[in-house]
Amino acid sequence: MEKKTTKIWWKDGFHDQPVDGGVEISSDLWQKLLHANTREGKNIITGPDGFPIAVDPIMSIDEIRDIRLSELSNYDKGPAVNFFTLNGKKMWLDKATRTSLAYSLNIEESEGKTQTRIWFGEIPEYMDLPIVEVRKMLADVEEYAKKTFTITQTHKQALYGIEAIDELQNYNVYSGYPAPLVFTI
Repeated sequence: MEKKTTKIWWKDGFHDQPVDGGVEISSDLWQKLLHANTREGKNIITGPDGFPIAVDPIMSIDEIRDIRLSELSNYDKGPAVNFFTLNGKKMWLDKATRTSLAYSLNIEESEGKTQTRIWFGEIPEYMDLPIVEVRKMLADVEEYAKKTFTITQTHKQALYGIEAIDELQNYNVYSGYPAPLVFTI
């Protein structure tokens, strides 16, 4: 039995019938182009000779800006920015935890306590620390968080103001952040 070959035509898309001004392509080329499109994310366009070719997609400035803003957001929320070291242990207290801890310190002090327990880590660990020192630490962490927020907002503002693709691609969203804090209590 003779192998039947599928005929395919191209003119601004694939067609299973001849199209006026279109070109006939082999099923092998058709398969390669489909693979490049679905597996490699390439766009299929009409080449200079009228035949389809696979090319890397060209991103708009808005798409590039969105990618850069996402990189900035991930960095700002990630472990490179959101940590400090306390007695040799790396940790972070988010805004809600800092607020809750400050409130709890008031209650503990009103009860006459001078020490508080700080919990941290994925596998819970704790440190018993003087309330007075924890208050100082919380103030410093809050100031650090405010500085990092300001840097992030400044970067966002800059990214929204850039109108050249190469400048947007080369903008350093990681610059200007303060060094993480180190406490020994």
